[in-house]
Amino acid sequence: MPTRNHYIIIAAVLVFGATFVIITNLPRPTCGFQNCHGLDLSCGSPIQCELVYQYGDNCRRFARCTYDGGIAGIGGSCRLTKETRFEECSACIQKCLQDFGIDDIRSFDCEYRCTL
Repeated sequence: MPTRNHYIIIAAVLVFGATFVIITNLPRPTCGFQNCHGLDLSCGSPIQCELVYQYGDNCRRFARCTYDGGIAGIGGSCRLTKETRFEECSACIQKCLQDFGIDDIRSFDCEYRCTL
């Protein structure tokens, strides 16, 4: 026969379970790039970008914004994470600009090779 202690334990488990479900289902803050083009990256609330390609955009695939820390989106931060490949790609693209300048075809061909 259940005793008073059994009811207290059952109630505590239900309260803990409900709290856990509520906290883990809170929406997390959005985290993304705060600019659409180029190699000068920053993270925060993402912005809406147009579907236009600009020189250097291919290197952006080697970087990402991630939200980490905090409990259920409270107290965390949006951070920029760059792979080493991003720095290599960025340096390569700067060299393409130096070597080919305003020759768009050769410059974009060079830029493409930087991302391979």
